[in-house]
Amino acid sequence: MFALAALALFADAVVAPPSSAPAALVFDINGRSYRLPTPNGYCVPPQPPAAATGEHAGANGHIVANLAYVQDCMSASGDDGGDQNFIHLKYVKNFNPNAPSRAAYLAFVAKQMGSASYIGEQESEAFAERVERRMKSTTGRNIDAQISAVHLGHDDLCVYQARTMAVALKGDEVGTIRMAGCTTWINGRVVSIDVGSWSDRGLGFGAMVRQLRAVAASIVPPE
Repeated sequence: MFALAALALFADAVVAPPSSAPAALVFDINGRSYRLPTPNGYCVPPQPPAAATGEHAGANGHIVANLAYVQDCMSASGDDGGDQNFIHLKYVKNFNPNAPSRAAYLAFVAKQMGSASYIGEQESEAFAERVERRMKSTTGRNIDAQISAVHLGHDDLCVYQARTMAVALKGDEVGTIRMAGCTTWINGRVVSIDVGSWSDRGLGFGAMVRQLRAVAASIVPPE
């Protein structure tokens, strides 16, 4: 769910002075309000990437609604050389998984995402081509993506999936993006939390999983 949009966030991010980070990010999931305390050191950029705003319809008819997007304050201001550390929340607005509980849904999804067939599909040439088409449609840029995927298990909050993408940039220059995602279930809807950064100066997968869990645990209804 997160790979296509997450790659576009790197290409489309605008380097500009960030706005002051609010104490909490507030959003709606399936008709109920939730809040997420803004993670320490993260800011809301004044011009979020297009892939992280509004709603987007997928080829399968699902409508993905963006909930929140924040960048590391240093990367948002351009002070770290252009890194793009981000946290991105979204949910599938018009899909009801009909799960009786979060635990039941996560158990089902963990089996699916941990299967050899699912990993193989994420690493396939066809999936890479979908990523490349998404990049072209959202940013106007042509890229050559090579994707490696790994299932990182699940706990009581999330199913964790990770990817690295080797992306041809300009000429012979190649950048490697490291991303991890949490798929979870909130108020009867599928929610994804994505984090990512360039591999040579960002977080490792272990740290990303800890970050994802902390974010998922912090999403609560307003008091």
